Amino acid sequence: MFNVKRPGDGYEKGAMDMEWLLISTYSVIVDWAFGVVFLSAGRDTKYTVGHGNVVVTTLKISAVALFVAFSLLVKLLCISSLAWAHWVYRRQSKAVFTTSPKKVMQSDAAERDRLCPQLNRHLPVYDHYCTFLWLPVYMDTIKGYLLFLVYLALDGVLSLIGTIVALATDARSVGFGFLHMRTLFLSLLLFALLLVSNLAGELPDLTWRNQPGAERQITEWTVATIEQLHGLQAVRFVTFTMEDRAGLRHPWDLGQWENTKQALGNRVWEWFLPWRQPPRVRRFGRYPGDLSDLPHGEMWWRYERDPAGSGATRSQLLPVPAGTNSYRRSVGRSSGIEML
Repeated sequence: MFNVKRPGDGYEKGAMDMEWLLISTYSVIVDWAFGVVFLSAGRDTKYTVGHGNVVVTTLKISAVALFVAFSLLVKLLCISSLAWAHWVYRRQSKAVFTTSPKKVMQSDAAERDRLCPQLNRHLPVYDHYCTFLWLPVYMDTIKGYLLFLVYLALDGVLSLIGTIVALATDARSVGFGFLHMRTLFLSLLLFALLLVSNLAGELPDLTWRNQPGAERQITEWTVATIEQLHGLQAVRFVTFTMEDRAGLRHPWDLGQWENTKQALGNRVWEWFLPWRQPPRVRRFGRYPGDLSDLPHGEMWWRYERDPAGSGATRSQLLPVPAGTNSYRRSVGRSSGIEML
C-alpha cells in the first residue's frame, strides 16, 4: 500500500522560526542571570570576611548546588537531543532516496512520505522544515526534535523559578534594580508562554495523534493496493474517510497509546533518551509480509477483513503493464500514479 500525493505536500510552519529565535535568546540571558540570582536566594546568615559578606549556610549551598547541577543536566539533554537528530539526518542524507526493503512494492521511496521543498526530497512522516534549527522534522528526527522542545521548556521553568525566588529576596543587593528584575521576569514569562504554546501544539500531533504536517488538514485518504486481475498485476484505489467518533484519523492510526510508543519508544524510560530509536524507525519497511513500511491501524485492517463493509470507497481494478519502468515508478512513489 502507498499513498497518492495529496494537496498540502510541502506544508511548512516557517512562522514559528522567529519565535524559537526569541525563545533561545531569552534562554541564554536567563541562564546567565540564573547563578547570580540564586546567590541572593542562598543568603541566610552573613559573616563579615574582609570587606564583604559571605554565605556559609551548608543547607542553602547544597540546595543551590543540586539545583544548578540539575539545570546543567537539562541543558545537556536539550543539546544532545538536537545533536542526535542532526546526526541521524546527516547520515541518511547521503542516500538519494529513503530506502525500503519491502519486496511487493519494489519501492525506492517511502510509504506515507511527503515532499520537503527546502531539500527537494520526499521524507517519511514529514512534518515541516525548521529553518531555525536547520533540521527537517520527519519520522527519524521527530523524537529528537520533541525532546529538544521538552528539555528547553524544562530549562525555561527552572529559570522562571530562579527569577521568582529573586523577586522574593533583595535583588538589588546583587546588582538587579527593581525595574530590571521585573523586566527580566516578564520577559521570561513571555518566553515560557511562547514555548508552552508551541510545545502544546506539536507534542499531541506528533505523538498520540500521529498527524504530522499536512495530514492534519486531510479528511480523506486515497491509497492504492496491488492486486491480481486474470493473473496480471493491477491497481485498485481505496478511499478512507476520517472517523472522529471512532477515533480513527487515518490508515496508520494505532490508537493514542500505541501511536505514542511508535513515536517515542516501547518503554516509558526510553521516551526521554534521544538515542533510543522508536519502533517505527527501527522496523521501518520490515513489518510482517514486507507489505508496508509502517504499521497499519484499525481503519486499514477493518478493510482487509471486510472490504465491502468497512465503509471505504473502492475503484475498479485497473490493469498495469508489470515490469515496466512506469509500473515501478507508479507503485514506488507517493508523488502519484503514472498510467500509460
